[in-house]
Amino acid sequence: MNRALRDVLHADSVGFLLPGTGGPPMYSEEQDHEALARFPEVLPPALSDGTPLWRRCLEKRVCTIATVYGAEVDRYLASAYYCDYARPGGAGDTLALGIPLGGQHPGAAASLHFWRERRGGRHAFGDRALAILELLLPAFRAGVEARRRFGAARSNVLAMLDALGQAVLVFDDVGRVLHQTPAVRALLAVDHDHRMLQQAARQAAMETQQGDIVASSSTAPTVRTRSDVYRLSASRYTEPSSGARLILVALERRAVRPSTEDDLRRRFGLTPAESRVALLLGQGRSNAAIAAALSISPFTARRHTERVLAKLSVRSRAEVPARIAP
Repeated sequence: MNRALRDVLHADSVGFLLPGTGGPPMYSEEQDHEALARFPEVLPPALSDGTPLWRRCLEKRVCTIATVYGAEVDRYLASAYYCDYARPGGAGDTLALGIPLGGQHPGAAASLHFWRERRGGRHAFGDRALAILELLLPAFRAGVEARRRFGAARSNVLAMLDALGQAVLVFDDVGRVLHQTPAVRALLAVDHDHRMLQQAARQAAMETQQGDIVASSSTAPTVRTRSDVYRLSASRYTEPSSGARLILVALERRAVRPSTEDDLRRRFGLTPAESRVALLLGQGRSNAAIAAALSISPFTARRHTERVLAKLSVRSRAEVPARIAP
């Protein structure tokens, strides 16, 4: 929305402030992020009666520097804030729309900001820009309230998931990870193929978003890593008031019977000696460790390993655990 309004309002840069979203206090694609991160520590000068600029802006809801300071605008333009911070940052003039969220500090609001650089004779926002934001004020207020309600509902859902102790990843409807329960973080920390597992969970989330997966289905997809096999169950959650959707993907370790020597001989045509070596390779053993475990020479262990890799059609010993898993 900001990008579209930037063109309509002939602004040079745009930004927004949405407290409680986990991001920076204020965000802009064009402005310097380090400078914006100083908000609200760096503030414009107060009005002559002592009223902070941010408070007067929230009283007006829609404003420019000129409509806030009025006859005192020259004092603002001569201030250190404007000369050292605002104008060098491209904010020769500012147009803003703000909604108070409670609290007595500058960041206790949701707001849109539009900036113009001071150049030539056309640097100030006028009545047209103010009128456009006045028209958008009800929609902006409704959107902010819906986001706040959804944020509260989402926090409750995530807290409940954490308390259950289940391994669950939470995605938004475009596949971004919004939350990982402590159980998921612990699981991913010990599985060497955690990136593959996360990608599989994201794929399940996107398929569920498209309606292709039924939650908790007996045919839920499985993912096999080098160390474990997981079943993925995905489901959708829609926040009633805002309609915003979350997609929950649960990871469940499956109890898998280890492969036996007979299994490997039957599946891959291994000899008895090669099947014993294959099982040890599946445990991550080195050739020296295999030789010691089987009481054979390192040369024989290496030769068996080469034959096992060829019969399993894998390129390295690192692929053996997943290849010989049941």
